[in-house]
Amino acid sequence: MSFMENKIFTQQIKQYAALLELKGENPFKLRAYHFAIEAIDRLEVNLMDLPLSVIEKIGSIGKAIALKIEETKEKGIFHQLKNLLEEIPAGVVEMLGINGLGAKKINILWKENKFTTITQLLEACENNTLAQIKGFGEKMQANIYQDLLFKQANSAKLFFSKATIYQQMIVDYLSQIIDNELIITTGQFRRKLEIIDCLQIFVAIDDNKTKKNQLVQHLDECNFLIKNKQGTGMFVWRGELKENALKVEIKMPQKNRIGSEIYLHSAGEKHLTKIEKNKTILQHLTEQNFNKESDVFDYFKYPIIPVEAREGYAEWKWIEDKKVPNLLITNELKGIFHAHSTYSDGKNTLEEMVLACINLGYDYLGITDHSQSAFYANGLQPSRIKIQHQEIESLRKKYPNFYIFKGIEADILNDGQLDYEDDVLKTFDFVIASIHSNLKMSEEKATERIIKAIENPHTTMLGHSTGRVLLRRNGYPLDMKKVIEACAKNNVIIEINASPYRLDLDWRWVHEALEKGVLLSINPDSHETGTLSEVKYGVNIGRKGGLTAEKTFNTKTTEEIITYFANKKRKL
Repeated sequence: MSFMENKIFTQQIKQYAALLELKGENPFKLRAYHFAIEAIDRLEVNLMDLPLSVIEKIGSIGKAIALKIEETKEKGIFHQLKNLLEEIPAGVVEMLGINGLGAKKINILWKENKFTTITQLLEACENNTLAQIKGFGEKMQANIYQDLLFKQANSAKLFFSKATIYQQMIVDYLSQIIDNELIITTGQFRRKLEIIDCLQIFVAIDDNKTKKNQLVQHLDECNFLIKNKQGTGMFVWRGELKENALKVEIKMPQKNRIGSEIYLHSAGEKHLTKIEKNKTILQHLTEQNFNKESDVFDYFKYPIIPVEAREGYAEWKWIEDKKVPNLLITNELKGIFHAHSTYSDGKNTLEEMVLACINLGYDYLGITDHSQSAFYANGLQPSRIKIQHQEIESLRKKYPNFYIFKGIEADILNDGQLDYEDDVLKTFDFVIASIHSNLKMSEEKATERIIKAIENPHTTMLGHSTGRVLLRRNGYPLDMKKVIEACAKNNVIIEINASPYRLDLDWRWVHEALEKGVLLSINPDSHETGTLSEVKYGVNIGRKGGLTAEKTFNTKTTEEIITYFANKKRKL
């Protein structure tokens, strides 16, 4: 179980430790804060519900940190952190989020070269002066510049998973004066895009000036929204979230056009530009008034297309066939693959991960701790693999109605080889092959490296295929068609990494994979029990590409999975 409040505490403690490091604090003292963060992350209880006397007795927390947690409960922030944030320039604090800049480098910029804003850092990159500072150089300058530009382009954007919190806040606020049935979320959120840059909500109220004025006044008074006065008009209130500047649009369409407007704002560009009856769908919706969304489907003689799939990819075949397949739903998943335990960099023990899966109603878990090259993640040396496998055998007996598959997330090395010799790889039931290092590659190099790993007969699944981390870094360039064809040829499953920070395989390639007959697996890449439920985000991505239960690997039963793995191993 994961608690949002606990994450607030760990975020503040983590930031405090980073600022202390900037101030030159003793490394041993800093280590205590990192141990406390790990202890809080492992908790199965909400710190908000615990008194100070209990918190201070939790291992690795202690009295001093417990007092900081208690003050955060009362005031939203503990005073030591608040004081440091007031003392250190905001731009210097922001530098802590830039890849490649640690405390030592930031101090060189701040204390020795008087950098106090991100703008100064950006200008130094553009003027080629950052590279001249001792300890930096042209390569580091290029990396910092790329990271700054990426962050700039993705500011005021949110992961879908984060946007759900604010979407619910806005709906709850609107429902204080409007019937909940009249509030309809549209736009990117309704389409379940992986990144949201605008929350769009329709309010289906009568064309009544008094009611609209009342709604606008209610929004003007909202304490978590900032109004855009110039952008607000008769039929729309525009603004942004105070906390992160995400754009917000509350639309009040004319009653006779509600169906047209909902459909228009619930489909992607490739869908809306499709020609029907000598005009684009967009033109039809602009020119014609439909009262209900269903009227639009009737007009075009379309079957009802799920909102996620109105993207111009899979749906045209369904329209041609006049039949929409039953897209995958989360409760059709029977088990979990790709999860980490304390054997590598997970926060929960293997047994805790097993119990969490059982409590969620799953039938099996494919545990995949990191392989030996991932030393930063406590990757498994062969001797530790044997210990883990012994524990798996023991847990299989302890929980006879639940099955644990022996897996590994094997690093794809720079030459495309997997991270163990064959005699080690054959001890696993399945192998997820993933790239974690040397990410700066040409498309040719990356494609060649991955295809070589796919061709390894021990590879069962391809993990987070492009290596992207949303809003943080782009993935390496890849010829995805060739990768999908290689998976089809070598009977390798492609995972949809369901972590809301990855969502990789990108949904735009799901349809292509299905066309080539490749099985997909919805994998949470969990490093703690609380993220196992994130498979729902991967299901969203699968649905956008037309994924069904039949084409999803982890909808198979335990017996079917055992047989599948046995057949693959037999071919070795």
